[in-house]
Amino acid sequence: RELLLLRGLSVDEQAQFPEQISCGGLDFQLSYRFEPGHQQDGVSVIIPLPILHQVPRFFFEWLVPGMLRDKCIALIKSLPKQVRRHFVPVPDYVDKILLFSKAEDRPLVETLTEQLHRLSGFTVADTDWRLDGLNPWYLMNFILQDENGETVTTGRNLQQLQQDFKQQISDNIQQSNNDEISRQKITEWDFDSLPKQVSIERGNITIKAWPCLRDCGEWVNIELQDNPLVAENLSIEGQLRLALLKGRQQVNYLSKNLLKGSDLALKAAAISDRQSLVMSIICASFKHSIFADFKAVRNKVDFEQQYSNGVGEVVGMAQEFADIIQSQLPLLHQCRKQIRSMNLAAVYAKSDIETQIDRLFSASTLSSISREQITQYPRYIRALEIRLEKLPMQIAKDRYWLDEIQQFSQRTKDYHADTLSRVLAFHLDSYQWAIEEYRVSVFAQQLGTKMPISNKRLDKMWQQLYEQLRRF
Repeated sequence: RELLLLRGLSVDEQAQFPEQISCGGLDFQLSYRFEPGHQQDGVSVIIPLPILHQVPRFFFEWLVPGMLRDKCIALIKSLPKQVRRHFVPVPDYVDKILLFSKAEDRPLVETLTEQLHRLSGFTVADTDWRLDGLNPWYLMNFILQDENGETVTTGRNLQQLQQDFKQQISDNIQQSNNDEISRQKITEWDFDSLPKQVSIERGNITIKAWPCLRDCGEWVNIELQDNPLVAENLSIEGQLRLALLKGRQQVNYLSKNLLKGSDLALKAAAISDRQSLVMSIICASFKHSIFADFKAVRNKVDFEQQYSNGVGEVVGMAQEFADIIQSQLPLLHQCRKQIRSMNLAAVYAKSDIETQIDRLFSASTLSSISREQITQYPRYIRALEIRLEKLPMQIAKDRYWLDEIQQFSQRTKDYHADTLSRVLAFHLDSYQWAIEEYRVSVFAQQLGTKMPISNKRLDKMWQQLYEQLRRF
């Protein structure tokens, strides 16, 4: 650690401790301190608060070249003994790893896992890495400064700092809105294009921001966001609002005719009121007819073309969706009656069944549902009926399966589609629909599933998804 005292180092050694570092198109100043126990012991990076949202999440896990070797050795030595014994002597393994590795916006332990497997054939499990036990000096110290160069705060957890200051950064970007871009109460696509990204000059700092179309109910606003994924997802909802406003004729017709005369049946099924269901179905039909690629439209020509190509399918698709839902109302009513008559031994399942029904018929689910998904509803509801019929005779099995399903579902609770890329959001959604298929396989196996499904397949599916989710 005496290498942190830069005086007296050779030119090559000094290169291992740069005074400036670049990543994500940004340059950052570094400083060093050798004072064990001090809050800033180790290497620190100065980050202007206005660009905190632009800082790559994992890049600084790699510290600087002069400290990376020791950090990698410490990480491998922190592994459980039965795992660590595959990598002896540790320094030799680290030296070989560093020959094939360089700093990037990717978790350091992910690279270590890959390289250790390449060198030894042994795979380190994610749970074996013990990051909490690292000495603080192996973690980059982040010094946040305001526009005047004054220190706002310091910390070694970049993700937490970005979360803590997210609202402040968002407010600053909104206050910096360029009048040529930002607009309010837009009811039709009357502008040429929506830029993917803009730059805001603040003194010597260039701040990146991402324009979006925000759905405000009766109109949309063009606003700036501090996150490109959030901006993309908001724009997808905003362009849908503009399409709904443009398609008032179709919306009015469907609002009057979908699920017409079904109010009593809906009440008996206890899923939702007619108006909410109808609006969700209309949204889904517009989404899948006009914006089937689920990408944000960037210009007026593309919007008009996609609208023109897809609007003719809206009414037919909406009627098809509504007919499927209407056909399930009597069976849902019977299921509700069975739920109310449950004996005490089976009442534990009531909450799960009601949660399942609520999810299937919620506005968030139905407003994005595809034809492929909604055509499975008759099988899902029939599977629910079979579960209720069998429940009194197989409570122990039902409890076991329910515990499994809840474990599968619990994995997704910390992830929200509006902060993910469209690809990741799609895969997360696919995993949740796979859980519905697993319900059919265990509670009503005789109905069959639309794809091979098992607890092992769900575990594998989640592992592949989690590898991508954990980088966000």
